[in-house]
Amino acid sequence: MHDLPLSLIGGLTGIGQFMSRGGMIFFWLFAITCLLWAVIAERLMYYGAGSQRDIRRALDLWRGRKERKSWYARKIRAALLSQVGLNLTRGMTVVKTLTLLCPMVGLLGTMFALIALFDRIALVGAGNVSTLAGDLARAAIPAMAGMVVALSGVLAGFYLTRRAAQAVTLLEDRLGLDR
Repeated sequence: MHDLPLSLIGGLTGIGQFMSRGGMIFFWLFAITCLLWAVIAERLMYYGAGSQRDIRRALDLWRGRKERKSWYARKIRAALLSQVGLNLTRGMTVVKTLTLLCPMVGLLGTMFALIALFDRIALVGAGNVSTLAGDLARAAIPAMAGMVVALSGVLAGFYLTRRAAQAVTLLEDRLGLDR
């Protein structure tokens, strides 16, 4: 069995120390982050192959029609566009919800840490300012972590939404109506 490189072990130790500083809230934030990125990864994989299959199916159905200019044909075209659009945007509500949840969970962790800090001040007093400053800085870590995760979710969400809109627009152009 091969030994893990020391840099990897050091990195894992650093992650463990960071997680322990954030308290129990960090484990909730970690779970939300894993779920968020699982949904984002699924969407990226779908855009790679599944969306092309759905678009091809819609194009085949449309091209298989003999008549493409009646009211009925327009409704079928709209239904094909709608179905592909729904498939492309599936899961985006989950991405947006989890992204919005991350800063709230981080702030909750900060509030717990501040409450613990104020309890400590009430018990022992505020004699050692450097210790209190360290505890106060540690209290901000969960909020910061929540914001970092939320920022990554916002960026990924923008990318996925833009990619879905572009695919629907391209399909709309390819599903031409006869004049």
